[in-house]
Amino acid sequence: IWVEHPSYPSTRISARLPSLVIHFSPARYHRIMQVLKIFQYDASDNSLDLHPWSQTDLEGWLSLLSWK
Repeated sequence: IWVEHPSYPSTRISARLPSLVIHFSPARYHRIMQVLKIFQYDASDNSLDLHPWSQTDLEGWLSLLSWK
């Protein structure tokens, strides 16, 4: 942070974060891929059993509140 004012001296901030390493077992990786496959859409397959929701689940009233 650099401010050109004599009352406010410059300040240096340094942050070191450890690297994030995630290890998945083969069984957990397989389960994640099964869950992700549910949300993939294949245009050649028109069966509805791939998606655990229907059109009526996505319909309903909507209220939106916004600040200006």
